[in-house]
Amino acid sequence: MIAAHFGIEDRGRAADKWLAEVCQWTWRVKAHLHISTELLTQLREAAEAEAIKIFGRNLHELLLAAPPVQGCARHRPRHTHRLQSCGRRCHRQAAGHSSIYPHQPRNDWQGSLATLARLAVQHNVN
Repeated sequence: MIAAHFGIEDRGRAADKWLAEVCQWTWRVKAHLHISTELLTQLREAAEAEAIKIFGRNLHELLLAAPPVQGCARHRPRHTHRLQSCGRRCHRQAAGHSSIYPHQPRNDWQGSLATLARLAVQHNVN
């Protein structure tokens, strides 16, 4: 196609064979690789955009879904939340800990907030 586009054909001239070989080499080494790379890049970008769109849609549906029904075999209610504050310099050493009970059965929302506030002040958490 490249040779035909530029009017290169075997007319019995001395350079015709060389020009045909140059066209073949150009296609094989330059044009084909460039076009293939460009097409694969476009396909990858389109696939990534679609994957991000699907992930966003799934996350949206998950966040808006109703919580699991109590008593369901897969439902494992977590009533207690354990807190631990760490010092600034040593991340492996606990500076303080506590438990809060904001949900069923205790519903101690205000007590949980008070515990969080007390720990934040006590351990200089900003």
